[in-house]
Amino acid sequence: MSHISVGFSLNMFRAVFEKVRDTLQIPILPKPYSYQGGSGMSTVTITLKGKARLENGTVDFIAPDRLRISELDIVFDELKLTIKLDIDEIAFGDECIIQNPINEKCIVNVPKKSIFEANPDVVIKFNLVPLVPRVELSFDLILDEKKTDGVPSHWAITGQPDLPDIEIDFADSLGDLIQEKLTQAIKDIIPGNSSFERVLVQKIRSFGEFVRNLLDVGDDIQEWAQRTLLNEIGLGNIIIGAVLDYYQDKLNATLFKIPNPYPVINVGKLKQCNGLEISLPPVYVEIDTIQAKVTDDYLFVNIEFSDIITKTLKGVGT
Repeated sequence: MSHISVGFSLNMFRAVFEKVRDTLQIPILPKPYSYQGGSGMSTVTITLKGKARLENGTVDFIAPDRLRISELDIVFDELKLTIKLDIDEIAFGDECIIQNPINEKCIVNVPKKSIFEANPDVVIKFNLVPLVPRVELSFDLILDEKKTDGVPSHWAITGQPDLPDIEIDFADSLGDLIQEKLTQAIKDIIPGNSSFERVLVQKIRSFGEFVRNLLDVGDDIQEWAQRTLLNEIGLGNIIIGAVLDYYQDKLNATLFKIPNPYPVINVGKLKQCNGLEISLPPVYVEIDTIQAKVTDDYLFVNIEFSDIITKTLKGVGT
C-alpha cells in the first residue's frame, strides 16, 4: 500500500478566508415580535431590520484537528428598530381640575375626550447602528474525513462548525433613548390644551412610569432592550446562522476533496521509436482512507491508496 501527503499552508487558508469573508452580506429580515404589556394595557410589537458585513478576523490551526476563526467583526450598514404600541383607549373628561375654594364652582373643566383610539397608537423608528458599537464572532471548524457516494465517489475533508461565540455590546444610552422617544410620541398624541395633559398625568402618575408599564418592564429599560434584542428577536443567533449557512453554501463545508478511484494515468497516446502510437487508457487506483491533521502552520492530508487497480494499460496499434 502506498500513500502521499499533501500540505496546505496557514497563509493560504487565510487568503481564502479573506475572499470568502469579503463577499458575505448578512440580511436581517423583519420578523415582528409581539407581547402583551403590563396588565394587558397594551400590545407591544418590535421589529428589527438591517444588513451587515464582515471585517477583520483571524484564522489559526489548533492541533490536532481544528481551524479557529476568531475576532470576526460584524459591521452593520443598516440596523433599524421599530417599536409599535397599541394602547388601550383611555377616556376622561367632564372633570373639574380647578375649583373655586369659596363656592366650589368649577373654574376649569376638561371636556370629555378619548385618546389612544388608533391601532397602533405609537410608532417609533430609529437607527441602531451607532448604538451597537461592537459585534464580534468566533467559531471553530472541526476537521472530519468523509466518503461520499456517486460516480465517481469522493473522499473529502470537511469542517464542521463548533463553539460559535458572539459578543454584542450596546451603548448605555439605548434604554434612555427608547424611553425618551416613546414618551415624546405619547405626548404628541395628547390634545394641545395642557389641561388634558394634567388630567392624564393624574391617571398615569408620570410619563416615565406609564411607558415602563406599557412595555411591562421594571426600572431598567436598558436591560429590557438588550434582553429583547438578544433573546426574543435573537440578533446574535441571526448573525451566527447567516455566517455558518453562508459557509455551508459557499464551500459545501468541504476544505479538500479528491475523487475515488483516483486517476493515476489519464487517457492519452505514447509515440514509440518505430513511429507507432500506443493508446493509453485511464488507470484508476482506489483510495482506502484519508486523514487530516494540523500543526501551527500547516494542514496535512495523508492519502492511503489501495493496491487494487480498477483499469489497466492496453496497447493499441502495435
